[in-house]
Amino acid sequence: MSQPFVIVALLLWLLASEHAPEDRVPVHSMGLWSMTLVVGALLLLMRKWSRRVLQSDNGERFWVRSRSHARAMLVARMLVLIAFGIAIFEFGAATLVDRQLDRFNEIGVRLPSLVLGTLPVFLALCGLWWSSFPIERQSRELHAQELLNNFLPVHMPPSLGRHLWLNARMQILFTAAPVMVGVFVTDMVGVFARATGIDLTPAVSVAAFVLTVFAMLLISPWLLTRVLDTEPLPDGRLRERLEAMSTRLNVRCRDVLLWRTGYGMGNAVVIGLLPRMRYILLSDLLIETLSDRQVEAVFAHEAGHIRHRHVAWYVLLVVGLLLAIAGPAEWLRVRIVEWLFVSESVSALLTTIPTLGLFLVLFGIVSRIFERQADAFAARAGLAGEEPAPPSHVLLTPAGAEIFASALIRVAQINHLPLHHPPPAPTLLSSLMQWQRHQITNFRHPCIAERLDHVRAVNHDRNFAGRFERRIKWTHILILCVLMILSGFLLATSV
Repeated sequence: MSQPFVIVALLLWLLASEHAPEDRVPVHSMGLWSMTLVVGALLLLMRKWSRRVLQSDNGERFWVRSRSHARAMLVARMLVLIAFGIAIFEFGAATLVDRQLDRFNEIGVRLPSLVLGTLPVFLALCGLWWSSFPIERQSRELHAQELLNNFLPVHMPPSLGRHLWLNARMQILFTAAPVMVGVFVTDMVGVFARATGIDLTPAVSVAAFVLTVFAMLLISPWLLTRVLDTEPLPDGRLRERLEAMSTRLNVRCRDVLLWRTGYGMGNAVVIGLLPRMRYILLSDLLIETLSDRQVEAVFAHEAGHIRHRHVAWYVLLVVGLLLAIAGPAEWLRVRIVEWLFVSESVSALLTTIPTLGLFLVLFGIVSRIFERQADAFAARAGLAGEEPAPPSHVLLTPAGAEIFASALIRVAQINHLPLHHPPPAPTLLSSLMQWQRHQITNFRHPCIAERLDHVRAVNHDRNFAGRFERRIKWTHILILCVLMILSGFLLATSV
C-alpha cells in the first residue's frame, strides 16, 4: 500500500513551496546526487533480494522469505520518503526545480513544480514495484492451484509493463489526481486575482478555499474514473439487481462502473460526495469470481458508506489536517525557530512530519470504524428482501451476517489475504514491529477475521450493537470538536 507515502510526498513538496524563494535552501548538487545514488542502490538491493527469494527450494520457504521481503519493502518506502525530505529541506531540491520553472513561478502557478518535484518519489515507487515483480509473479503462479481448488478462474500474471502501469494508476495517480486538481484551481484563482487587482484578504482567501474544495468535489470523481480505467457495468441481470438494490436502499449515484484491473484485484469503491458526481466501482475480478448475491453484499457495503456519509466525514478530516498545518503546526514552527535557532526548513520538518503522522494514524482509526459500520449495514441489507434496510438497532437472523461473511471470505481468497492475525511474536521488539506492520497493512480496513467477528456480533448481540452505535456517535462528535478547536486556534493566531 503506497497511497500514504504518496500523500506525504505531495504534502512535503507543498510545504516546501510555501517558503519564499529567498528563504529556501540553496542547491547542494553533491547532496542531491548522493540521495539519488542511495535510492538507486536501494532499488538494486531489493531487486537482488527478490531474486534470492525465488531460489527457495520449497513452497513454505518461499512464503516465509517473501513475507520478509514485503516487510523490507515497507522500510524501503520509508527510506525513499526520508531521502526525499532530506533532498528538499537540506540539499535544495525545491530551489533547483524552481530554477527550471521560473516562468510559472513568476505568475504564481505551482502545479508544474508539484508534478516535477514529486516525480522522483513516484519513479522510486515504480522502481520498488519493479524490484518486487519477480516475487509478485511467482506468488500469483503458486496461488493458481489454490484458486482451482476453490473452483475459481485463473488468469495469467500481467507483464512487467502492465504491472507497473496498473500500480501507478491505482496507487499514485488515484491519490495524486485530486490534490493536483486542488492545486490547479488554487493557481487559477491566484492568477485571476492578480490579473484583476483583487487583494488576497482573509475573506477572499476563505472564498478561494471554498471554491477549491467545491471544484475538487465536482471534478475529482470524474477524473478518477478515467484514472482507474472504468466503463459502465454492462446491461444484464446483475446490473438490474444492483440498480434495484440502490433504489431500495435509497442510495443515489451517477453510475455503477466496471473497474478493469487486469483481473489483479477483487475490490469495490465509492467515489464522489455529491449524488450526481458519485460512482460505485466494482472490479473485474470481483464480478467474475463472486456470485450475484455476494456481489450484492459488496455493493451494499459501498451503499453503507453512502448512507452513513462517510465520504463527507473523510473530507472533514482532510480539512482538519489543513487547519492543523496552518494553525498549531505553523505556530509551533515559528516558536521552534525562536527557541532552538534552527533554520526554517528544519523547523518545518520538526512540525509537519509529526502532524502528518498523527493525521494518518487518526485517519486509519476512523476509517476502520467506518468500515465496520458499512459491514453491519451490508449484513442488514442482505436480508431486507424488497424492503429498505432496517435501522441499526434491529437484529436479524444469522443468515444476513453469513451472506456478507461469505462475500468477505471470497474476497480474501481472490486477493490472497490472510483470514486471521499472524501468531504472536516471541519478543517485545518483534511484537511492536508486528503491530506496526499490521497497522500499515490494515491502514483503512480491519483484517478479515476482525470484520467477520464484528459483523456477527453486531447482528446477534443487541448490547454490542448499542455500544458500537455510541462509539460512532462519539467519533462524529470528536471530529466536529477538533475542527472547531483548530478553526478557533487559527482565527485567534491570525488576528
